[in-house]
Amino acid sequence: MKNKIAGIILAAGGSTRIGKPKQLLAWQGKELINHAIDLAVASGLDPIIVVLGAFYSRIMNKINDKDKIVVVRNLKWKDGQSTSLQLGLSKVRHLNIPTVLILVDQPNVTTTMIKGIIQLYKRKLPDAIMVETNGKRTPPTLLSPKCYPYIDRIEGDMGARDILREVKVLSYNNPHDQVIADIDTIEDYHSLISHSH
Repeated sequence: MKNKIAGIILAAGGSTRIGKPKQLLAWQGKELINHAIDLAVASGLDPIIVVLGAFYSRIMNKINDKDKIVVVRNLKWKDGQSTSLQLGLSKVRHLNIPTVLILVDQPNVTTTMIKGIIQLYKRKLPDAIMVETNGKRTPPTLLSPKCYPYIDRIEGDMGARDILREVKVLSYNNPHDQVIADIDTIEDYHSLISHSH
C-alpha cells in the first residue's frame, strides 16, 4: 500500500471547440479515453479514477478496461475542471497516497514520463511535481496528500497549478513540446496526428 500511487484521468469536458466528444477521437487505433486508461495502467498507477461528465453514456459504452478503473460521473462538469479534480480526489484521499493527474487530451504523454515523475517523487518527496518544457509548466501533475486540502479551495476552471504557489513543487524536465501538446481544437488534433507517424 505504501508505495502505491493513484491516477486520476480528467475526461469530463464538453469539447465545445471541437463540436464532438474529444474523449472519443481516434488515436493510434483506439479512442483517446482508452489511450489514457492504457497509459495509466501501463504506468503502474493504482487505483485509477476516470472522471467523466459530458457525453457520459457514449464514453462509458466505449471504455474497454472497466475492471481496471473506477469511473465517477461529474454532474457539475460545466462548472469547470476544479469540480472534476475535487470529485476524483474524493475517491483517493482516504488512502493518503500521491496522485498523478492525467488529461485525456494530451495523447503524446508516455509511460516513460509518468514513471519518471513517480521516480522523481520517490527520490525527493516534494509536495507536487509538474512537467516543465522550455520554461512552461503543464500536466501531467503529481500531487502528494499535502496538496489535497488546497484542492478543496479551488473553483471554476482552476486546476492543480492554481494551488501550487502554496506548496513545494519540483519540475520534471521534458525537452519536447510535442509530448505535452493538448487537443483543444480539431486543428490541434490533425496537427498531432500528422506528427505522430
